Amino acid sequence: MRKIITFLDFLNESKKSAGKKVLFISFTDETRGVSYHDYLKSKLNADFCIWQDLVFDGDEIKFDDKPLRDYGFIFIGVVSKYPDYFVSVEEYIKVNKIPSFKYGCSPERNNKIYQNRILSTNNLSPVPAIISKCSEVNTDDLVKELGLPVVAKITDGSQGKGVTLQKTKTSLENYLKKNSKETIIFQKFIENEGDYRLFFINGKLLYTIERKSSDKKKEFRNNYSLGGSVKRVDLPKEAIDLARKASNKMGFDVSGVDLIKSPEGEWFILEINSAPQFGTKNGKEVVVDYKMVLDYFIDLIKEKL
Repeated sequence: MRKIITFLDFLNESKKSAGKKVLFISFTDETRGVSYHDYLKSKLNADFCIWQDLVFDGDEIKFDDKPLRDYGFIFIGVVSKYPDYFVSVEEYIKVNKIPSFKYGCSPERNNKIYQNRILSTNNLSPVPAIISKCSEVNTDDLVKELGLPVVAKITDGSQGKGVTLQKTKTSLENYLKKNSKETIIFQKFIENEGDYRLFFINGKLLYTIERKSSDKKKEFRNNYSLGGSVKRVDLPKEAIDLARKASNKMGFDVSGVDLIKSPEGEWFILEINSAPQFGTKNGKEVVVDYKMVLDYFIDLIKEKL
């Protein structure tokens, strides 16, 4: 017999859902006119903690003397500095079947060496690269494989830091000698007018931005953090499909996929970020309002509560 849902049943279910709390672990409270935490609290019944607030008691994990399994949803923020905490919480969430979302991932999966391997193995058009300790390669081999100039990147850099352009064989040779003990990513340089970052959440494309260097003669990197400009754009289906496939293969809940287009019209993947910065400004102009992204997260959480 089909159960008849009364108005009282509806109210009881609504109260039950409203009573479920959300725990945000290591979710940064950045202020851009309004606190992230305050905004989320205005929409959700939420608690916030940092990794060190968690207590590991046998097979139980607690925050403020409350078991994490009592929460209706757990949102995990920045992971990189606390991988030991993260792997334990990730396993706990799985065992207790708690709905969750991870903004970022453990370091063993969030590194450029592993990423390049996944993209190459699945024919997902990474920029041609050689990753090696400098003492194990020579200038002639790199130039033969990648041409000149060559982009040299440290393996754990971000925001364009640790990225250089070696324009001649002499400068490349000196670079290898100077960094002989370091493992470096050497990439083919793709002539470009700018590059693109596509933001995905659970495989859904939220938006795309184009990043351009303010002066290509002085700065080959397009990073906004290095003075480049940024604007919202739309890309062709070919580029979006490539970025989405790469994001799905990496298995991140959220990702910022960086693409670049060669003068010949070929799309390449530069890298994939598991914890991209969403809210974006170009000077005083707001290119992407972070509230739009938070609202998407809020809707996602409410669907699971």
